[in-house]
Amino acid sequence: MRKLNDSNSLEVNGICFETLVPENVLRIPPKKSEAKTWIQFGIRITNNTVDPHLFLLFFARPEFLLADQQKMPRFGPNVNGSYNPQLSDFQLVIPGESVTLLLQGYFQWESHKLKFVFREKSGSYWIFSDFNSGTYSVQVIYENQYSVWKQEGAWSDPINLMPVCKEQTFNNLRSEIIKMENVWVGKVSTPPVEFFLIQS
Repeated sequence: MRKLNDSNSLEVNGICFETLVPENVLRIPPKKSEAKTWIQFGIRITNNTVDPHLFLLFFARPEFLLADQQKMPRFGPNVNGSYNPQLSDFQLVIPGESVTLLLQGYFQWESHKLKFVFREKSGSYWIFSDFNSGTYSVQVIYENQYSVWKQEGAWSDPINLMPVCKEQTFNNLRSEIIKMENVWVGKVSTPPVEFFLIQS
């Protein structure tokens, strides 16, 4: 794993992971329970190898850092529903090409504290606490633990996929089951990128 000259990118075995922050100046919402400031952030994955690679764009979440690079307090995951990856969450990236995963969450006041709320595709909620006006950084935690995923059930609609552990085997009689094999496995923390919270 090596950090590239571009400060928001790093490379792992020929795969480049880049932190994306479309807007880096954000206004703090008014102190009203319904007021929210939505932000987007994400990750761009570029295949710099000579082989195609399949990625699961499902398990990704933010990590916030203070100006001194200390991690912000967080709570979670709080589970509200449980969802599995669908076919559209798997993306084949050929050599020289990229794929982008954009995520979003919001800042909101609660109990006189400015918090950031993020919901993963899996249904888990993460809450980061005690923001103020000032300089922060965000990075994206991207991970996938399983190289093989298969259809949850022969008739699932939409088609949900479940991880396959090494000891499991497929039943060849059920050829209608969809499988995604050789999915990229690993966990990456992208380099932090600064953003600024300012008063409305």
